[in-house]
Amino acid sequence: MKHIKTKYILPAAICLLSFQACKQQADYKAVRKEIINIHDTIMNEDGKLMADESMLKSMIAPASLAALKKANNGMDTAAEKLKATTLIHRLDSVSNAMSDWMGKFNPDVQGKNAQQATDYFGIEKVKISQLDSSYKAALKTTGDYLRKFHLKAADSSAMKMKM
Repeated sequence: MKHIKTKYILPAAICLLSFQACKQQADYKAVRKEIINIHDTIMNEDGKLMADESMLKSMIAPASLAALKKANNGMDTAAEKLKATTLIHRLDSVSNAMSDWMGKFNPDVQGKNAQQATDYFGIEKVKISQLDSSYKAALKTTGDYLRKFHLKAADSSAMKMKM
């Protein structure tokens, strides 16, 4: 009787461990795919970021500031230039953070076991999700600011076509 129990328990345990290993492998692959999808979403917005930055830089040119002051009687152009410059720096910062993350991210799992890969991609998902939030917040703030002056940057699809 003891021989029969061992005969069934050992293969069942092996199947269970194999299933668990496959599940862990699928988990890191799923998280890696989520990371790539978030990355791709951010990259689709990168053209919008560049267009907004270009619009802000054009807006703070002396001739543009003079035109804004004339159109908006008494506008404090020094204050608006400061706001626009701050937004340009914020856009640069977000873009640089994304470039830094991309330079450090390694989608290859060679040399890692399934648990190490799952842990690594879990940490990277948090990082790329924070970058996605930063991108969205910077684009919203900049878009709101540009709309205040009835300025609209080109959409990201138009920027991509020009590149």
